[in-house]
Amino acid sequence: MFKLLLLERWYNLSDPGLEEALNDRISFIRFSGFSLTSPLPDHSTICRFRNTLLQLNIYKTLFDEIIRQLESKNILIREGAIVDATIIESSRRPKKVINTMPEDRKEQDTVYTQKDITYSDDTDAAWIKKGKRSYYGYKGHISVDTKDGFILGGHITPANTC
Repeated sequence: MFKLLLLERWYNLSDPGLEEALNDRISFIRFSGFSLTSPLPDHSTICRFRNTLLQLNIYKTLFDEIIRQLESKNILIREGAIVDATIIESSRRPKKVINTMPEDRKEQDTVYTQKDITYSDDTDAAWIKKGKRSYYGYKGHISVDTKDGFILGGHITPANTC
């Protein structure tokens, strides 16, 4: 049951959310020590177990000891992260070229102007519209630890990637 509380805390789940995840994820069942055929606890059982640990004043002590043991093995457990993305415009943007009417055409002919786009040699970049403005480039995604503000990681994708 304590392993379930670890999962709940590490994945920022509510009691009903943990119950649903436990019924859905084999990895949660294996980690917690239950079998596929054993009955799984519901959200009220998980809540009662946590409240018992709180009443016995050992809830925080147990979590602190687990974190200490994991950190002694250089395993860091973070409770939250903020992910943000920023648009990075490509310096090799496509240019619009307007074709003019050829000189051999007569004025009485209907004039059609055609806008051709010559694409950039930056084939990895893509278009995105933010508000009313269009951008050609990339998105820089950065993940930051909520507790200490350390950068956990990041990567760059084409701008149209969600």
